[in-house]
Amino acid sequence: MTYRMRSIRPRVLGVARVPYLVRLREIDTPADGLEYRDVQKAARSLRRQLGLNH
Repeated sequence: MTYRMRSIRPRVLGVARVPYLVRLREIDTPADGLEYRDVQKAARSLRRQLGLNH
Protein backbone atom coordinates (compact mmCIF):
# COMPACT_ATOMS: atom_id res chain seq x y z
CA MET A 1 0.00 0.00 0.00
CA THR A 2 2.78 2.46 0.85
CA TYR A 3 4.48 1.83 -2.48
CA ARG A 4 1.23 2.45 -4.36
CA MET A 5 0.67 5.73 -2.56
CA ARG A 6 4.19 6.94 -3.25
CA SER A 7 4.00 5.93 -6.89
CA ILE A 8 0.70 7.68 -7.69
CA ARG A 9 1.05 10.90 -5.65
CA PRO A 10 3.12 12.73 -8.29
CA ARG A 11 0.51 11.87 -10.92
CA VAL A 12 -2.69 12.97 -9.16
CA LEU A 13 -4.01 16.10 -7.46
CA GLY A 14 -4.52 14.35 -4.16
CA VAL A 15 -5.02 11.06 -2.39
CA ALA A 16 -7.70 10.46 0.24
CA ARG A 17 -7.59 7.37 2.40
CA VAL A 18 -10.93 5.71 2.97
CA PRO A 19 -11.20 2.68 5.22
CA TYR A 20 -12.89 -0.49 4.03
CA LEU A 21 -16.28 -0.56 5.72
CA VAL A 22 -18.40 -3.69 5.38
CA ARG A 23 -21.46 -1.68 6.41
CA LEU A 24 -21.29 0.28 3.16
CA ARG A 25 -21.92 -2.95 1.25
CA GLU A 26 -25.01 -3.66 3.35
CA ILE A 27 -26.90 -0.38 2.87
CA ASP A 28 -29.24 0.82 0.14
CA THR A 29 -28.63 4.60 0.29
CA PRO A 30 -25.80 6.80 1.59
CA ALA A 31 -28.16 8.27 4.18
CA ASP A 32 -28.66 4.78 5.63
CA GLY A 33 -24.93 4.50 6.23
CA LEU A 34 -24.84 7.61 8.39
CA GLU A 35 -26.73 5.71 11.09
CA TYR A 36 -23.48 3.90 11.94
CA ARG A 37 -20.74 5.51 14.00
CA ASP A 38 -17.86 4.00 11.99
CA VAL A 39 -19.34 5.38 8.76
CA GLN A 40 -19.86 8.81 10.36
CA LYS A 41 -16.22 8.83 11.46
CA ALA A 42 -15.00 7.85 7.98
CA ALA A 43 -17.21 10.54 6.39
CA ARG A 44 -15.80 13.22 8.72
CA SER A 45 -12.26 12.11 7.93
CA LEU A 46 -12.92 12.17 4.18
CA ARG A 47 -14.46 15.66 4.38
CA ARG A 48 -11.37 16.88 6.26
CA GLN A 49 -9.03 15.33 3.70
CA LEU A 50 -10.96 16.99 0.89
CA GLY A 51 -11.04 20.36 2.68
CA LEU A 52 -14.82 20.31 3.09
CA ASN A 53 -15.10 21.14 6.78
CA HIS A 54 -18.53 22.77 6.50
